[in-house]
Amino acid sequence: MNNTPYQLHDENWLFETMKRSEFPAVLVRYEKAIGQQLDNKNINYYLGIACFFGGKFPEAAFHLNQALHQGVFHDNLFDFFVPCLDWLGYDKECLELIEFAEGHAIKSPYFCHFAGEYFIKHNQWERGFAYLRAGQIDYIPSFKGQIEEFWGQDVTDKRLILACNLGFGDSMMAARYLHDLPNMPHFKGASHISLRTPNNLHRLFQQSFPEYEICKYDDPFGGVERADGTMRLLDNYVQGLWLMHPFCGAGPGFAPGNHHWARVDENEQNIYYQQLKKQAGGKKIIGLVASGRHEGQFSFIHHRRCPPPNAWAQLSNWAKDYYIIGLQPPPLPPSSHEIYHLLGADNWGNQLTDFAQTAAIISLCDWVISIDSAMVHLAGALDKPTIMPNRLDSCWRWLPLGKQNIWYPNLHIINQTSRGEWDEVLQKIAAMTL
Repeated sequence: MNNTPYQLHDENWLFETMKRSEFPAVLVRYEKAIGQQLDNKNINYYLGIACFFGGKFPEAAFHLNQALHQGVFHDNLFDFFVPCLDWLGYDKECLELIEFAEGHAIKSPYFCHFAGEYFIKHNQWERGFAYLRAGQIDYIPSFKGQIEEFWGQDVTDKRLILACNLGFGDSMMAARYLHDLPNMPHFKGASHISLRTPNNLHRLFQQSFPEYEICKYDDPFGGVERADGTMRLLDNYVQGLWLMHPFCGAGPGFAPGNHHWARVDENEQNIYYQQLKKQAGGKKIIGLVASGRHEGQFSFIHHRRCPPPNAWAQLSNWAKDYYIIGLQPPPLPPSSHEIYHLLGADNWGNQLTDFAQTAAIISLCDWVISIDSAMVHLAGALDKPTIMPNRLDSCWRWLPLGKQNIWYPNLHIINQTSRGEWDEVLQKIAAMTL
């Protein structure tokens, strides 16, 4: 069998390599196929997915489109094809694909998530949230039973657990609801509500929500599981944030909860104050998160949201007016080290072990400049003036481009005007801060 990239006959090798998520190997071996007309629908499908995970979205859309026209109708094709068209700006084609998928009863969680993202970004909130709820509640069996058990049930005198188990940023967005949670219709009357958080959020939530019992994920359930009448309510990617929306409502006029919920430990804050005062030498302080982690099969997402070092170089004059501290905890990608060097930033992230420490430092900053990351949500929860450079194919949380964000009043979002072009974004940030 000829296995050269020109022939593309080895479908078995391709299938086995894809199962191991070895997408770079697929792209190296099949790079000559990009743009070619292939008559094998499975190879088109696999190659489309490999291109997607390699960040080659035009090529991914090309091959997934061929596979669709050749008769591939299973859920995963739409999981990748919908975001490709959305991120590439093919609005009309993306809507047609979503409606085509609806007609073929496609209901996979990822398809529902990306369809929901598309509609929210196009100001169709009800339709968007309906998709998000469907994808993360109705069609994930492990959560569906728990939600159905809880939904609409009288919780009077019951003990509840709300777990924050995915996405630090999502958990911090969801936290805006927590002070009001006992008064929400579906939680009202509960005798006890406990929170279960990731270890690095535990101390921050303890400081900010003293009214709750809060346990770590490494801990047992603090006795709540052993109590009679306990209900274990788990969340997920959407449920951690949007489980509340079926209870509270949703839409651009709905500014949910209290965004300024985070509290810091005053003793810890004072320790960092003394250190920063000495290091800053009277300069104002900028807290910086310049790049995301770039490892793993979803590294293409991190690359899309991160301006390259040469774009950040336009802010090299910051060092004259500001003391710049890097907030990203280890391990740092090479690009962060390069950006810190260009800007004269000190790496404070290497001493951070949890978000309570980070909150204490952010509370002492004059500005936070961060890519789309959990640090934006933490700065927002501290009501700290924040600037976020944002990609053109924005996350749905930041609403359609040009719209004022509803989550954090002190957050300024600077959007790309063309895909992949960061110079103009950083120039605008320079004008705001220099």
